[in-house]
Amino acid sequence: MMKLTNRHIPLSRLKLSAANVRTARADPEDDKGLQASILSLGVLESLLVVPDGDDNFDVVAGGRRLAALQQLAKAGKIAADYVAPCRVLGGDADPAEVSLHENGKRAPMHPADQYETYARLRAKGMTAAEIAVRRPRRQPVQARADHTPAPGRARLPPILDSSIGIGQIIRPAPNQPFNRIE
Repeated sequence: MMKLTNRHIPLSRLKLSAANVRTARADPEDDKGLQASILSLGVLESLLVVPDGDDNFDVVAGGRRLAALQQLAKAGKIAADYVAPCRVLGGDADPAEVSLHENGKRAPMHPADQYETYARLRAKGMTAAEIAVRRPRRQPVQARADHTPAPGRARLPPILDSSIGIGQIIRPAPNQPFNRIE
């Protein structure tokens, strides 16, 4: 059985594990967004690590978060001795299996949820640029949320339970056809 222990570990004692299943390079814009998110909100999800035997730890899940932290430290935006929230794997957990599950379990956000979230952030005074730099992934909804009134929560439940697309619940921005919005 897998055992997990929460622990804060200095950045200098963390390195990417060969068992981490993500080997393809992420989009640099996504990496910038992750760094902005960390600067704004901190590390929201702990790194999953295994001890390497030398009082250091291999990151089996959270390699992008680790790289973002390392880049922020290198740029002087966080302390070089920053302590990262980690979950230490123990027991009979297979690091590659844990990495696969951690990286593959996320379902994409429904477009209606994306839209409502962007509209809510805009209503709180955040600019489109501030939202864009912090978003976790490119979201096709943002351009429309910048120019369209929110559809209202009352309209969302039927949308959330169906295959209705975002284009069917909001109109395009003035002078901006749907096929030109990412």
